[in-house]
Amino acid sequence: MEKRLQSLTKLHSRAGEIQTVIEELNGARNYRQWKKNMLILLGSNGLLQFVVSQNRLVAPPEEHHLYFEWVRLNYTAGRTIVQNVSKSISRDVARLADQPHLLWKLLETQYAANSVSIARSGMEAAISIRYSKCRGISEYARKVQAAWNDIFVGRGWSPEFEWCRCLALITGLDTPEWTGWKTTWDTIAKEQRNPMDEYHFRSIVHELSTQETANRQHQKWSMVAATNNSSKPESKGSRKTCTYCRKPSHTEPDCWRKHPEKRPKDKSKGSNVQSTSNGKPQETESLITTTVEGNPVEPPLYALSTDATVAPDMKRWVVDTACDDYMISSPN
Repeated sequence: MEKRLQSLTKLHSRAGEIQTVIEELNGARNYRQWKKNMLILLGSNGLLQFVVSQNRLVAPPEEHHLYFEWVRLNYTAGRTIVQNVSKSISRDVARLADQPHLLWKLLETQYAANSVSIARSGMEAAISIRYSKCRGISEYARKVQAAWNDIFVGRGWSPEFEWCRCLALITGLDTPEWTGWKTTWDTIAKEQRNPMDEYHFRSIVHELSTQETANRQHQKWSMVAATNNSSKPESKGSRKTCTYCRKPSHTEPDCWRKHPEKRPKDKSKGSNVQSTSNGKPQETESLITTTVEGNPVEPPLYALSTDATVAPDMKRWVVDTACDDYMISSPN
């Protein structure tokens, strides 16, 4: 006993000031969670053996040199419990601060719920838990695990218990980004010889956390890309560029409309017949007229008419074909 007390004294001295738990005891509603937090707090400060009846460290004789050290640690354990309950509960139990093991039993008797009511509340919680109502996979997994621990309170671990809480975890993923993952998981599980072997709560939570990180990164980069596309000015590649003169802000038809002399000649059969804006053929001679001070002036050479019903004048034909007189003169 002396060695245990000495080691607990050293542990308590290293722990320093006693801290409070996350949430103080308010009644039967949060007793189970409060009890878990208190056991961790007392154990980390070397005070648990003054509270739990099993293997409890009893007081040494008063003449023992460590007796006052035991009294100090025993009272510290009681005050730690009293400081972590609500004010209304503290007024009723503060008198037992010097007897922490009795104080612990009193709180358990008054606020510990029976297994049936705990299982019922756990089932109600498990039905209502959804991923969309949580801030992330970590919070969602904690709620699912706590609910199914309540459902199976007082029972030992079994493969059926693990399978049930894994199914509840997967079923509660109600947002669209998890549809593909759930389908893939179901396919992989069905391909196994024993599908229940794939249902391990911690491993599934780890995979979900990894997938959640990937989903958030994808959403982040998608939003950044959409913002950049909407805010940045029109790129050079998206501007109009003429493929003929290689100048921006216009295309080939615009270029030829402004500068008709740049339009390349059509080498097809109907090169001498070009379409106008109204779709009708236009004679070549009317296209090669020039303008002097706003008045159209026809050149001295006339192009051959495209009208096949009218026979062209011989002189015009000679001029257009550049034939000499001897080429058309009669041999007689």
